[in-house]
Amino acid sequence: MWSSGAIAQSEEYVSFRGSVPLKKITIGDDGKTWQVYDSGSRDSGSPLVCLPPIAGTADIFFKQCLALSVRGYRVLAVEWPAYWSLKEWCQGFKGLLDHLNLERVHLFGAALGGFLAQKFAEHTRSCPRVASLVLCNSFTDTSIFKCVIINLSVTNVTLTICRYSEESSAFWLMPSLVLKRLVM
Repeated sequence: MWSSGAIAQSEEYVSFRGSVPLKKITIGDDGKTWQVYDSGSRDSGSPLVCLPPIAGTADIFFKQCLALSVRGYRVLAVEWPAYWSLKEWCQGFKGLLDHLNLERVHLFGAALGGFLAQKFAEHTRSCPRVASLVLCNSFTDTSIFKCVIINLSVTNVTLTICRYSEESSAFWLMPSLVLKRLVM
């Protein structure tokens, strides 16, 4: 959650935090806790569920929550706990939807949130829970980010090196401006 800066001090954000409580919902036997902002009418049909990027939290969608809820739509912004596989995440998210009695949802995912939204749609393909997907700055495949472990032994010292694919090896060096131009 944002605690300082211009956005956190804005009237809109303060209004959002004052009117939409953060709910902490524990799902499953492993006790994973999801954080949820739930705004708007419960009678509006399938709600919009917003999934943030890895560098964001659920409250980054405060403007969407405020703007759409006053128009009669239900909007949930969720933040997930740590999971170690896509299957676990999908099961956890399904558990959250079950807990909230949501049969079908519209998913809006940004970056990693978009990737997870796509994987959830695939995971529930046999019994569809996703009414629609809206993806922002997302990706469909993570293979470019995979690390290949290389062990080098030199004079009784073993070095373990993580080598990324040629396409992604320089991403961390690039300034944001360059990355934006590559994407756009």
